[in-house]
Amino acid sequence: MSRVVLQIADPRWDDPQLTGLAQACAARAIRGHGSERANLRLTSDAEMQRLNRCWRDIDQPTNVLSFPQEDTVSPNEAGPELGDVAIGFETTEREARERGLPLSHHLAHLAVHGMLHLVGFRHDTDPSAKCMEDTERLMLADFGIGDPYLETGAGRK
Repeated sequence: MSRVVLQIADPRWDDPQLTGLAQACAARAIRGHGSERANLRLTSDAEMQRLNRCWRDIDQPTNVLSFPQEDTVSPNEAGPELGDVAIGFETTEREARERGLPLSHHLAHLAVHGMLHLVGFRHDTDPSAKCMEDTERLMLADFGIGDPYLETGAGRK
């Protein structure tokens, strides 16, 4: 069974309906990928900017960051945690508003996107981006969430 530990680091995320959907979508994204444990941190843009600066040398906030865990397993563990995903409030809320999406749907999409990075999905080439986007669409559809790329006009048709 997939287990995503939710960490609410910014009180603006403290809405059980919002966070419950994101946590469920994140768990769906890692299901069937070896270890099925990961962390989802819902935080502020200030923390996202610090993380982005530290890990990517980009001194600005971003919506989502993924940090895959090293493959180290102790003999008493079922498998390693896949890693951590962090999502910033202000950027996520602004993007949802600009795209006319419910915040819950955009958060769910970012949670799925971040978790897919933990299990090896990438979007640095057109074929890998298409595969990742198609997987995101299928997973979000399981929760009644429409195509995030169609809704925003950002994806492939």
